[in-house]
Amino acid sequence: MGGWIAFFVLGMFFLIFYLKGKLDITRENLGTEVIQLEEQKTQYVQKIEELTQSMDELHVTAYTDAITKIGNKDYFMKYVPEKLAGNESYILLCFGISNIVTINRLYGSNEGDKVLTFAADIIRDMIGSKGVYAHVQSNLFAVLLPSNYGQDTNMENTEEDVAKEQKRKNDPAITFIHELTERVAIYSDIFQVEVKFGIYRISDKN
Repeated sequence: MGGWIAFFVLGMFFLIFYLKGKLDITRENLGTEVIQLEEQKTQYVQKIEELTQSMDELHVTAYTDAITKIGNKDYFMKYVPEKLAGNESYILLCFGISNIVTINRLYGSNEGDKVLTFAADIIRDMIGSKGVYAHVQSNLFAVLLPSNYGQDTNMENTEEDVAKEQKRKNDPAITFIHELTERVAIYSDIFQVEVKFGIYRISDKN
């Protein structure tokens, strides 16, 4: 009888030892699988971030003019309706570098591109986020100008400042045209950059 009990106890000991080994292996495998899952999760997150970045870059590329690095025609057509849907009023301006063909012919297309980029940088500085502007094609630009453009709330109360402010209020489009023309004109001492404008005063946003 005692021999059977000893044999049973010994058998249970080996069974427990065997099961413990199996449990350790299972824990090790689970630990490995958890690490692998974490690595896969990290890889998926990185891929999602890369895809998101690629989509953002494609979006920027789709709406950015390759030469001037400002919005293109598609950009203008997309964001103008959003601006007009608000409560502010706007004026639509179109202008072109009228002698760009002559500049390209005499000084090369690279110089012509520099002129266009110079004009685009000025528009960006003048308008910022208050309106919408774009290089729509060739030598042509379009600007959705806020109707309060040029109003200066920090001006001094001299007669000259009051007169200038009244002029801006009366016709912000003319103010913009004069400022842009003066700033574009300083591009070169060798040749003149000529700018021609068209104005459309938006009375019905629909």
